[in-house]
Amino acid sequence: MRCLGSAWVARGACCSSGCCNAPGVSLQRTRLLATISAIWIVFWFSDPTLGLWGGWPDRLLQLLVALVSMRWLLWGWSREESS
Repeated sequence: MRCLGSAWVARGACCSSGCCNAPGVSLQRTRLLATISAIWIVFWFSDPTLGLWGGWPDRLLQLLVALVSMRWLLWGWSREESS
């Protein structure tokens, strides 16, 4: 978790300027994990191509969704709720 300034915050401590928002950050991360999990469940346990592709193209689509969503997760993890 990071404050708006240059101070890093660890283990629930807050910086001197009072800019840290631990409940907001935890809520944002929970929403992010829930969204990623829902996307993975849809693409892993259903057939989004409706049977048009079979075999390796379907697995390639699943891998692409996993890679894009992991990138989205890594990008969104360090963001604050206000940004």
